[in-house]
Amino acid sequence: MASENYFSEWEQICLEFFSNNDKDAEAVVGLVEFATCSNREVTVNIDSIDKNLRKEKIEELLAKIGFDNGVMLHPQEFDKYLETKRKVRSEFHRKKAIELFKELDKLLHSKPAKYTPLHRLSELETYLTQYKTSVGALPFIKGLLHVFKLQLHQSTLASWTFLDNTLTQNGIDFMRATVNLLVNVLGFVHTVQEADESGEQGSLRTWYIDNTLSDSEILTLIKKFPKETYLSNVRATGLIELSSQQRSPNLIKTSKGNIYEKFFIQPGREPDVYDLDQMGKELQTIIHDTQDNENWVHNFLNQPNLINDDPLSHNVAFEKIFNDANVQDKSWANEFQQQNDDESNKIVEQKSPVSNGDWASEFSTNTSEGDVKDLGELQRDYDRLHYG
Repeated sequence: MASENYFSEWEQICLEFFSNNDKDAEAVVGLVEFATCSNREVTVNIDSIDKNLRKEKIEELLAKIGFDNGVMLHPQEFDKYLETKRKVRSEFHRKKAIELFKELDKLLHSKPAKYTPLHRLSELETYLTQYKTSVGALPFIKGLLHVFKLQLHQSTLASWTFLDNTLTQNGIDFMRATVNLLVNVLGFVHTVQEADESGEQGSLRTWYIDNTLSDSEILTLIKKFPKETYLSNVRATGLIELSSQQRSPNLIKTSKGNIYEKFFIQPGREPDVYDLDQMGKELQTIIHDTQDNENWVHNFLNQPNLINDDPLSHNVAFEKIFNDANVQDKSWANEFQQQNDDESNKIVEQKSPVSNGDWASEFSTNTSEGDVKDLGELQRDYDRLHYG
């Protein structure tokens, strides 16, 4: 009967250790687990405990589980003590896993937030700074990096399949931060492939990259990750492959993207000042949907985000130059500027000046051969001289 009481007290001490992280219980569990077994005698070294703990308290707890002066009263049952500890630990982790998966399910079905590209980049950098030195997190980080790399230049969405316990096995803080990164910050969506009925391992789930992320933004995100050499000894989490889900062509970085950059890299307009990807989309809209406004190019260069509010013209000459340059990869922006200069000269001949009778010669002097001006500057000179 005394032996049963010892087992009951021992089980309770194990529960206090695993469930509540009780320091006295932890010390007793450690003493028993690493007890010395010799000549059918089991002894513990109480002098090895943390000096911040009260020795009298530890001796009291040892007495409750069948130890007297560091010697086990029923050494033949020592293996049962160890088995009891394993069962308590296993049951604790099982219940903990169920609790974690319940919280995970809530997090997975939370409504995604809307982040700007700059905010998204900042959040990713914060996450990587926190977890790139965590051994348990590195497989996930490498997997995410490979998903982004696979997505570049592809017309279908990249997918990433792994068990939910990938998110729970490194603790609740990692789980919360990682789900927030995937769902809220990066906008990944997910679908269950195989459900886990036990609630202990988690479902097999496939994640799909956000279908609004452009290649340009993905490239920016990739630059924040550790180098591949840093991750060379790490195996990436899960299965990464292309899905059948289609991706918008406007998000894919192709050779036409380089044409856009040639257009926007004008004197005084460095490419890092503007979002070239967004301006490229606006330019496409202008090419295919323009009305009556011969100065739309100048307006677009000066205020690209406001151009859609203006009445625009369908400039056939510009579209032809653009299409030719797309094939021949020549400096179409300069060619368009030259053609625009010719059109401006025709307008000068057709219209009467409001003031300054010698404006035409002054305009010609200011735009002498070899003088390089961007379109906006050319338009301003013309307006100033023509209209006084």
